[in-house]
Amino acid sequence: MVSAMIKLIRKLITNFFTEQVSSEDRKTLLRICGGSQETLNRLVDAEKRRTPSISDAKAYRNAIESWQRDNR
Repeated sequence: MVSAMIKLIRKLITNFFTEQVSSEDRKTLLRICGGSQETLNRLVDAEKRRTPSISDAKAYRNAIESWQRDNR
């Protein structure tokens, strides 16, 4: 039982840290940034500073959601 739980935890941790940024999220954020890779990086870096343990994919999603919330 404990062995199975340890395997599950390891799998979850591995998936969390290897989650890939979707091409859709990358395109959406780049469009939001007016095509500026510098601005995109700044927004993603800000999300990672806010929550250091998040994956790149989650940082992209958070940046998109923050922009959408701030620009309603």
